[in-house]
Amino acid sequence: MTAPKVLVGALACALLLCAGCSVFNGSVFTSKAKIAKKKAEEPMALVPFANRIDLQRVWSVKVSGEVPRLRLGLDLAVDGERVFAASHNGEVEAFDLKSGRRLWSRKVKAPLAGGPAAGLGLVVVGSSKGEVIALSEADGSPSWRIRINAEVLSAAAIGGELAVVRGVDGRMHGLSIRDGSERWVAEQQVPRLSLRGTSVPVLAGDLAIAGFDNGRVAAVTISNGTTAWDTAVGQAHGSTELQRLIDVDAPVVVDGDDLFAVAYQGRLTRLARETGQVVWARDMSSYRGLAVDENAVYISTADGSVVRVDRKNGTEQRRGRQIGRPQQHHRLQGHRDEEARQRHADRGRRTGAGVLRQRCGQRL
Repeated sequence: MTAPKVLVGALACALLLCAGCSVFNGSVFTSKAKIAKKKAEEPMALVPFANRIDLQRVWSVKVSGEVPRLRLGLDLAVDGERVFAASHNGEVEAFDLKSGRRLWSRKVKAPLAGGPAAGLGLVVVGSSKGEVIALSEADGSPSWRIRINAEVLSAAAIGGELAVVRGVDGRMHGLSIRDGSERWVAEQQVPRLSLRGTSVPVLAGDLAIAGFDNGRVAAVTISNGTTAWDTAVGQAHGSTELQRLIDVDAPVVVDGDDLFAVAYQGRLTRLARETGQVVWARDMSSYRGLAVDENAVYISTADGSVVRVDRKNGTEQRRGRQIGRPQQHHRLQGHRDEEARQRHADRGRRTGAGVLRQRCGQRL
């Protein structure tokens, strides 16, 4: 064999070896990793079952404004026979609860991000610019408008002649429902990095209770804003700021003398409402929410599961597929999943078996 042919053959072998190395060391494994990651991120397949209860749509309306690609604290509020809604473009609307007929609409000229809350004749919304705006429930006419200098990403709590509002800066404000003047402010230190969102304040007796980005749940006296108790639900761990996220963004739930709270990368905790004393706690991570009945606590976890734990001792009883924030309905547990389906699980039989699935909108 001549020298040029030997050289060409050697080069061909070298090229094949290099290509083989690149296949085994890079592209094939990278491709498999990407496929595995894509499959892991996809929602679990829905298990077919026959609906055992009938759910009928009574009415449906379109709220003004387009949905922004932001995580906002905008929801619905119901007070008496009226439903209130708000959009990020500043539109606040009232609808008749029975018919869905639009009763009034008001443009407040602010990028709304939290609320509405309704009660004591007022509809209260918060903005991305740190404004808290109150309108009349009757006709949407302006009542008052104040600035708290922090974005508002959750609904207010209204009661006891106050509107209690949380800002993203770790402050909770008690505002007079008459003119919006600040009666008191309670503050928690917040970390430099936190999840986007804030816990909705809850009024229970003479206490205003909320979770904070530092993993704590605090209760303040409604009359003067003094701290009644302050309890850690999450404890930061890890070396990076991401690993140390412990926000209590899911709304706390008050049921009788008990209070239930859950932190992201923290714990699900049952507390005594009046003292904040921990009754039990178990490791759990959630920023979505939880629901409670007389026997169990239902949590939608950060890793995409719904978990039922025993109310008395916190023992895990069941774990299921990915869904949204749980909501109670008589003896059923309701959820809204990523495909915007309303799903119910039969909690009366403690099996978690599906009894209803119905599409109620576009993909969330």
